[in-house]
Amino acid sequence: MESYKNTSKNENGTKENRVVKKRIYTLTCTWPRNYGAVLQAYALVKFLRNQGYDAQTLNYQPHWWKDSGYDTVLMKLLRPIIEGVGAYFGRPFSRFLQEDNVITEMIYRSNDDLRQSGLAADVFIVGSDQVWNCTKYFNGKDDAMFLDFAVPGQKKISYAASLAMPEVPEDQALRYKQLLDRFDAISVRESTGEVALRKIGVKEVKTVIDPVYLVPSAEWSKLADRSSMVITGARYVLVICLEARSELYEYARKKANRLGVQLYSFRGGIKGWQKHGQVDRNFWNISVYDYLCLVKNADIVVTDSFHAMSFSLIFNNDVDIIPRKDQGNSRMADLLDDLDIPERITTGVMLNEHIDYTNVNTRISVKVKQATEFLNAAIRGDS
Repeated sequence: MESYKNTSKNENGTKENRVVKKRIYTLTCTWPRNYGAVLQAYALVKFLRNQGYDAQTLNYQPHWWKDSGYDTVLMKLLRPIIEGVGAYFGRPFSRFLQEDNVITEMIYRSNDDLRQSGLAADVFIVGSDQVWNCTKYFNGKDDAMFLDFAVPGQKKISYAASLAMPEVPEDQALRYKQLLDRFDAISVRESTGEVALRKIGVKEVKTVIDPVYLVPSAEWSKLADRSSMVITGARYVLVICLEARSELYEYARKKANRLGVQLYSFRGGIKGWQKHGQVDRNFWNISVYDYLCLVKNADIVVTDSFHAMSFSLIFNNDVDIIPRKDQGNSRMADLLDDLDIPERITTGVMLNEHIDYTNVNTRISVKVKQATEFLNAAIRGDS
């Protein structure tokens, strides 16, 4: 455990040495109503606490996210309704992070808000889920996601920061370089991200594994077992999709028919359910525990989601990836290459082989060890 001694006087006026854990705040994209985003935020805090640090994630809900999409008169009129619906569907995520005090009660809205709050921390860590993506999202254009609010003396570290874009846009390159030059240690999640940062002159960059892998599978299983979902004995192929696409559902149905099991769908939305109404069971607005339970107990997961893929690997399930049409595939492709199973990405050709988890688990263990060493060294200041 990394800690330091604090000399103070007790109530009798006698000096005493008290061991104080290093205080760490993490910053990530906790605002999306997304299971992967919430679980990776939880995972980094859980890992840091397991290492003996006093860790918590900042409840950052930036103005630019809260106000986006309300430009027209109609949208302004509808805003109370939309936000009410959003709050309802966001309840499973906020409740999960509020348990065990993982996220701060205080909500922060901007870089200036964070700076003026005077957060007492030894270390700030930013990462992982698309925190530095500035092409598809505004995340990478927000200086807060580069820990700009930290004051001298507070360490600034990135852990598995994801760019999810092939390169830093030319109009952002100088800004990225200047902000990252102020970091004490930098790591990214994808090797493509490391290449992109080195290209703009950031020299000291490491590629590390997503934080969900830092929590042992047994601990994720315990969370999955807290689900109230009744699926005992059921056999099913599980579809988890970010994009409700015909080819993904058609592939999953063929797989389910071949195995003689049911087809369950999750996150297909109304559009996905209606257009591809061949599923046997569809799930809506379930808890984080239910999400983990569904993945854990599936015969196979068919997905285009990085974290659905990751939890399939953590639970040692077979997983087939149907790539998306945008740039989000590098996140999955890079990791599967590193784990020596690039063939799990398919454009429709049926995969029949099972994953050799003897090899995969060994490779993950090595990456977890490297990540643990990186983080502890960075926090100590000897990275």
